[in-house]
Amino acid sequence: MSTSAERPLVAEAVLRDGSTARLWALPYDDPVAQDLVEQVQQEYVARYGGRDEAVVDPAQFVPPQGVFLAAEVDGEPVGSGAWRAMGAGVAEMKRVYVVPRMRRRGLAQV
Repeated sequence: MSTSAERPLVAEAVLRDGSTARLWALPYDDPVAQDLVEQVQQEYVARYGGRDEAVVDPAQFVPPQGVFLAAEVDGEPVGSGAWRAMGAGVAEMKRVYVVPRMRRRGLAQV
């Protein structure tokens, strides 16, 4: 992933293995975001036998009402997370995911 006005850098941290992780804010309909969401869906299929059928409106992930974040290590997308406002000061976390080979390296601490 690369820097641009559409992909602002949100955070950067060094992982346990010494690699650098970066979090980028992406539009929900960005191809990188959609690929990560599809990976989450495949995880649901493997774990629970089916896709998450919750209705997702991409507009709910547009700041300041929400945000979709993609994590990258060495320029490769390796995880995602998002939140969306639900009203009355309540937000819902959605699409939290780390690719299997990057789990247990401290990515969730970024």
